[in-house]
Amino acid sequence: AIIAAYSGNLEKLLPVCESWEDHLWAYFKTFVDIHVEEEIRLVPRLDGRPWEPLPEGFGKKSLSPRAIFEEVENSPNQTLRVEAAAPFHMIEKHLVLNDVEGLLNTYHEWLESHPNMDHHLLRCMVHTILFMRMMNRHMESTLC
Repeated sequence: AIIAAYSGNLEKLLPVCESWEDHLWAYFKTFVDIHVEEEIRLVPRLDGRPWEPLPEGFGKKSLSPRAIFEEVENSPNQTLRVEAAAPFHMIEKHLVLNDVEGLLNTYHEWLESHPNMDHHLLRCMVHTILFMRMMNRHMESTLC
């Protein structure tokens, strides 16, 4: 698994992942490795020799950030699906994807369906909205 992490081998890395965070890290680590390797190979080597071929299967499963989250959310692992649906994980997902409207819609759904929401979650929601306003992010005014 250690070598898989260093080499961007998602197929070998995923079996040792246990949590939502582990899975996301593995997918995004591989995502970055693939894109770095692609950029490196755009530039000819200084010695003029061709680049060595990449190992079999490298970059075989190159997903977009949105597809990475969908893959984790639709995992056959029930525990992973439950973790992906956790409120703070949903917030992280929308922030990573820069999906402000999706985040606000999720907040709106939560507020409508959970009138006695956990005060820590509510506080986090308010702070993210205030932060986005401070950063001059365009937000649908009817939702917040």
